[in-house]
Amino acid sequence: MTPATPRRPQGEPRLVDAPLDRAVGRLVAHIRDFRPEAVVTHDAVGQLTGHPDHRRTHQIALLAVEAAGLAHLCPEAGEPRQSTALYAATHSESGVGRLGALLARVGKSVPAASGAYVTTTVAVGPWAEVKWRAVLAQRGEVARERPLPGILARLPAVERDEIIRTESFTRPTPGPVPGDPHRLTAAPPALPLPSGSTALRAGGQEIRALMAETGARDEGIRVAGSVGPAA
Repeated sequence: MTPATPRRPQGEPRLVDAPLDRAVGRLVAHIRDFRPEAVVTHDAVGQLTGHPDHRRTHQIALLAVEAAGLAHLCPEAGEPRQSTALYAATHSESGVGRLGALLARVGKSVPAASGAYVTTTVAVGPWAEVKWRAVLAQRGEVARERPLPGILARLPAVERDEIIRTESFTRPTPGPVPGDPHRLTAAPPALPLPSGSTALRAGGQEIRALMAETGARDEGIRVAGSVGPAA
């Protein structure tokens, strides 16, 4: 039985319509309360569908991660906390695979990034079931045929699991990066994520706490209980 599609309450703003300072302040409060080493959000183009709320989530996360470490910003949100790492979930042109054809069927294109944009690829197969339950929680999206959750819900389980078992990320650099104290350089940062550190995922709808450990390719995070696919 298809669940009823939740309706947006009359007058409730979309995330993209919400005041930016207020949204940033709320996320700063979450970061300072949870004190994550890593924060995970959408990429700059809004991932597979380029959803406006996904793009705004990226903007809010970048501003909030920096603001969380500065005492003079959002002082009402608690003691400053600078996260070590910021990751943005993305999709490379070579990694789109079956999703490109599936979205094309409903008139959508994939704003995939170049391979060089992807810094980290993580195998999340062991948590595919948890990830799929999180997708199904988006009942309004699942009930319709054009949104990605609805497309995935109508696929055979084997094909769907193959699609959701891998996640790709790019890593913007949060906070100051140690470097030459007397000149500007383009040297890449080297900020390893400590084993067993906590991570915070900033989604368009909510903030979820994740536990992470190192071990994936290219200093990536192996996520237990991923709340993907951020699509």
